[in-house]
Amino acid sequence: MKTNPDVLGCFWIPPHYHKLTSSGVDANTVKPYTTNTTDLQFRQNFQNHILPELRSKVTPYQDGRKFMRKSKTYGVGFSDIVNDALRQIYKGHKSHVLTQDQVVEVLKFVPDINVSYSDGIYFVWK
Repeated sequence: MKTNPDVLGCFWIPPHYHKLTSSGVDANTVKPYTTNTTDLQFRQNFQNHILPELRSKVTPYQDGRKFMRKSKTYGVGFSDIVNDALRQIYKGHKSHVLTQDQVVEVLKFVPDINVSYSDGIYFVWK
């Protein structure tokens, strides 16, 4: 029985797709940006109001830490997602986190990063 090796071909955008379109898709996205008005409104609200408020409340770590320690305060996987994002940021790549609490933790380590919101995911890069 012969099977197609590209099983997930219908789910992922081809690597060259971002070069063929002007819809705002870049090489790091899995799908084109949404045109849903509520998501666009939240994205604008996040950039204009929520992100500046988060940045003003964050106190950066002064002890020279590079990564988050495992803690009983946070759930399983919380520090793993933050540490994975920090590794990618230190390498100069774009990464993502899933909640605003994770954005706050990343901002404590690297306060001068760029943050954008799209479809429920917060993208962080330097």
